[in-house]
Amino acid sequence: MKVNKIVIVGGGSSGWFTASALNKLCPEIDVTLIESPNVSTIGVGESTLGQINQFFNSLGMKDEDWMPHCNATYKASIKFTDFHVKGESFHYPFGFEDMTNSVYGKDDWFLKKWIYPETPWDDFTRCYTAQMPLIENNKIYLGDKIESYAPDRDVAYHMDATLLGNWMKDNLCDNVTHMKENITKVVLDNNGAIDKLITDKENTYFADLFIDCSGFDSILLERELHEPFKTYGNELINNKAWATHMPYTNKNEQMEPFTNCTAIENGWVWNIPLWNSIGTGYVFSDKFIDDNQALQEFQKHIGYGDELDYNLINIKCGRHERCWVKNCIAVGLSNGFVEPLESTGLFLIHETIKKLIISLQKNDGHINQFTRDSLNREIGIQTDSLKYFLIYHFIDSQRDDTEYWRWYTQELEMPDHFYPDDGDASTLSGGLWEENYLAGIRSGRVNEFLTDLGRIQLQYHSFNNVNLGLQCIAVGHHNGIYTDYIRSTMSTVNKENLQKTFDYWEKRNKKNIKFAKTCPTMYEYLKENVSYYES
Repeated sequence: MKVNKIVIVGGGSSGWFTASALNKLCPEIDVTLIESPNVSTIGVGESTLGQINQFFNSLGMKDEDWMPHCNATYKASIKFTDFHVKGESFHYPFGFEDMTNSVYGKDDWFLKKWIYPETPWDDFTRCYTAQMPLIENNKIYLGDKIESYAPDRDVAYHMDATLLGNWMKDNLCDNVTHMKENITKVVLDNNGAIDKLITDKENTYFADLFIDCSGFDSILLERELHEPFKTYGNELINNKAWATHMPYTNKNEQMEPFTNCTAIENGWVWNIPLWNSIGTGYVFSDKFIDDNQALQEFQKHIGYGDELDYNLINIKCGRHERCWVKNCIAVGLSNGFVEPLESTGLFLIHETIKKLIISLQKNDGHINQFTRDSLNREIGIQTDSLKYFLIYHFIDSQRDDTEYWRWYTQELEMPDHFYPDDGDASTLSGGLWEENYLAGIRSGRVNEFLTDLGRIQLQYHSFNNVNLGLQCIAVGHHNGIYTDYIRSTMSTVNKENLQKTFDYWEKRNKKNIKFAKTCPTMYEYLKENVSYYES
């Protein structure tokens, strides 16, 4: 199938992200976006991850062009407060570890913790990520004077996602046909593919490829093509959120370069500093609390009452078995969504778009079933891996002060996905045979060791194959590797060379702490360098 014409159903972040990418990167394709005038966007996707820089760069977006229109600020980390125990927090800073003078790879710090037991757990991020003095002192720096720190990779954004979608529509979609109509009928052909769409204005739309960006309604993929939905709700039980915006009382202090996630009685609260206000919301499970009780807990936590406007959002955690079926592909919520704790909503949107663009640009623009199968497999792996990554934030906590936290820490058993099958590694359910587990990793059914912290601790005793994100969450929950028993089973440890690494970390941090004192706060930097349009 040669793709010459595409129709996108739905606007919002997923619709306009997709339209912008097609307009810029596949200009030979005729693109139409049909948006209902009666449907508002959810608009709470205000926090991003570092990978969004690649997407923005591919569209030629400059910070100074779009940030003023979207109340955007910078984001260098995610902070988790009270997730391990009350009164304790840890960070997940973006980027890669500083491996200068490494002796045993990513295990060097864990050996430091074993050699010097008094080492605090939050020392981990200070050792491996050079930008922590900036993050912990509410400073921003976008230059190149800090080793192992690349702002165009290690700094993401907070923004009003609805405003960003509108800006992209107005500035990046000049050749996209925009129609405000309601889809009233979807006609399928004899093979079960979409033949045409009919709207309330009696217009008919044909296309080679239809892109479903209709949100949780999933009007094409689920409603018309009946693609089965795989729920994550049995493990990621948070299924509702109260959302609002708070005014600043001190921008210079409260406009922090990170998203703060605070665990409370029956879920967690996000705190996202935008330019004009602080976006905040309480993500909770109605398995343990009703809507009114949740609102009361939320108001108590933020210190505001009915003077703010609150929006109750229903969350549908899970994904469809396939996001691309015949001539329809779903992007964003219409395919699936994972618990919002790690800001993966916009991430899954631009990752799906990236893979779609690659698919459209190869093979002379022709699409076959192998193309669809390949993209479905990759998005499935990526989304499922995020699910298990997010579960770790909850199940490794030491909190047991409410029924909610006792359920996560004492009752929820690991899903089958954590274990490969005795007889067939591809099914990944059942036993614990090492060769099958490794076969699962090689085949791509498991994202390295992302889903199996338990095996790292009990079998492999190494974090060398684990990305920084999982390391940060594991250490934040006080997961070390080296005990006296494990150390007794090892060959000699080169403490002399390790000490050189420890000394390097200390020296670098002292230098960067001193440098951070000379940098502006995020508010000071943005006030000086970005001309915001005050609302």
